[in-house]
Amino acid sequence: MTRVYQDRSIELLAPVGTFEDFQQVIRSAADAVYLGGKQFNMRMHNPKHNLTNEEITQAVAIAHELGKKVYMTFNNMMTDEELGQAESYLRFLEATKIDALIIQDFGAVQLIKDLGIDLEMHLSIMANVHSREMLASAKELGVTRCVISREASLADVADFVRDYPELEYEYFIHGDMCIAHGAQCYASGVYFGKSGNRGLCMKPCRWAYQADNRQTDELVYPMAVKDMSLYQHIPELILSGVNSYKIEGRMRGTDYLVDLINLYGEAIDRFLADPVGYQTTPERVQYLEENRVRDLSTAYAFGKPGSNNIALDGKREPRVFSRPLEEPVMKPRRVEKVVSGFQELLSESAVSKATELRVTVDTLANAKVALQAGVASLYVSGEVFAPNQALTAAELQEIGALAQSAKIPVYYVLPRMLNQNQYRILDALVAQLADWGFTGLLVSNLGEIHRYRNSGLKMRGDYGLNVYNHLSGKFYQSQGLESVTLSIEAPVNILATTPQQMPLDTELIVQGAPTLMYMEHSFKKAQAHQTSEDWVTPDSENDNLDLTDENGFVRKIRVDQYGKNHLIPTKDFSYAVLVPELRRTALTALRIEGKTYSPETLKDVIALYQGLLVADQVDATLSERLSWAEKCSDYTGQEQSLQTLIF
Repeated sequence: MTRVYQDRSIELLAPVGTFEDFQQVIRSAADAVYLGGKQFNMRMHNPKHNLTNEEITQAVAIAHELGKKVYMTFNNMMTDEELGQAESYLRFLEATKIDALIIQDFGAVQLIKDLGIDLEMHLSIMANVHSREMLASAKELGVTRCVISREASLADVADFVRDYPELEYEYFIHGDMCIAHGAQCYASGVYFGKSGNRGLCMKPCRWAYQADNRQTDELVYPMAVKDMSLYQHIPELILSGVNSYKIEGRMRGTDYLVDLINLYGEAIDRFLADPVGYQTTPERVQYLEENRVRDLSTAYAFGKPGSNNIALDGKREPRVFSRPLEEPVMKPRRVEKVVSGFQELLSESAVSKATELRVTVDTLANAKVALQAGVASLYVSGEVFAPNQALTAAELQEIGALAQSAKIPVYYVLPRMLNQNQYRILDALVAQLADWGFTGLLVSNLGEIHRYRNSGLKMRGDYGLNVYNHLSGKFYQSQGLESVTLSIEAPVNILATTPQQMPLDTELIVQGAPTLMYMEHSFKKAQAHQTSEDWVTPDSENDNLDLTDENGFVRKIRVDQYGKNHLIPTKDFSYAVLVPELRRTALTALRIEGKTYSPETLKDVIALYQGLLVADQVDATLSERLSWAEKCSDYTGQEQSLQTLIF
């Protein structure tokens, strides 16, 4: 029976992990199920999970016979090596007549377009749809449904529905939630070589830590988000305009899932039958409480939850199959292995070529250093870590004038996620940037591209776009970008081969401390039992803190002017040892993330890389290469690491 409220369809969407799960879940109160195949989805740890092609065919036939729908997760990031396999898989899914694809990688959107695949597209939670601008872009792309960001409230959804009623809206209502913004977590990839964006997250957010500002040595779980539950808020959920109510749990047990689905289905049906007389049933709430996995929270459904969303004691935290470990160390054998592996992947005809050096800064002093050094492009960050202050209009004008005088392109780096008020503030800034001498913008999501594509400014793509394959590059070129940045999780095979297939300029971050987790959650305010909007007595220093895991390894949390919390690496990304090989790829530019450096440090690091980019170092010995890394370490006072390249 179709569920309808005021002429709007209502769908209860259930997870399926195996074909055995499917056979029971499809006969529950769910209207539709979402599931994954043996490839290209976000639950790739257990080979026993996910469905074979034969099982998918059977599942679709059974579901359609019952009048229910099947949505396929096609939502991890693809490499160029996997595109042939992806094409075959998409053609199979089209022939099977699944009801929609759930997608994260915009390279997949491009592939579907290029192949003429006739299937509905739903944007995954990993696409991080969080703004009207993202919705406008989705509509232009022919997307029919968006899974709304975990950090969006039901009030936000109501606004989205009002502005874009032609789209469908899917919202998580129960289950395991992440602390980071969708697809803006790279910690698992950096620590283990297992990318959360490719379905292999090792959950370092679920480890125990000691916070440096707590007056105790006690280990706590400051990133252990509670499970979400909106069971007690069915009326608010339905009235918000959400079309599809999504339960997380493809790895959960079948009996647990079926009971949970039926519980929600019964509550939805009671409300639809009698909205006036509806009330939550205490016995069923008690059942949910007694059978919960973790403690429960409403997450961001009603605003920023602060400490209410964190299970600090970790008592109900399920076992995590990873243990804290040190970020990869720059060992001679590792360097030798990575260099030789890189060289094997390069074409014999590949020769060293001119490669630009681009630098990101967040202070006027560092901007002056980079411009005086003659870098090829300067990126001025709109995310400034405490204790530094956000750049003023006067400082930005000075940077623009200096860049114009030096004839160096300068780009303003937009924050990763922007709400409507922040867009309104930045609109006034963007309108003046060209007059101040700025060349363009560095963007991190499709909404920013949509908002400013007619600004008259050039646009380049930052690493938050998660570019893993050349089709992503093709897609973003079609959106008006002049260049993209490869993912900071990109392994050696991508660095060696993907740039030459790119239809536009491609750059790579080779030095510095890029953000590994981007979070709405405020650690300091959660510890004070406050939300991000509460009145807060200013800290005598700043909101930055260090987390030390049970093995003594430190994780750094840095806070920007918008209150967003950034986990950054303790060891610098440092690919200096690979510059001779990187120059033989089709990379247009190498980038230094200089936000954590003093002016003196930045000057030395820039000089080192500029020297490596002009010298003929193809036959450099291992000892010479290690000396470059040692110089980086001496300059920065930080250990250096090849990070994901060692895996």
